[in-house]
Amino acid sequence: MRTTVLPLAMVAALLASPASSDAADPDIRLFFEAASRDEEEARAALERISAGWRDAYAALIVDLVRLMPPPQRRTGQSFGEN
Repeated sequence: MRTTVLPLAMVAALLASPASSDAADPDIRLFFEAASRDEEEARAALERISAGWRDAYAALIVDLVRLMPPPQRRTGQSFGEN
């Protein structure tokens, strides 16, 4: 489910109205929470991020996705070292 939530959230964030320039940046931990396996936690973090979205956050999200471990099949087979 995480693989569909993150791209959809990125699109929603890009379509959201831009934050005012004096708004505080969200805590970096929110970006890690957005990548959580817990869908509720991820959605809540993405909503908070999107409320103050700035285009520069896209690069951070892309970097986080690159660092995520590859998905595993339901059989438990690993596609790399864990």
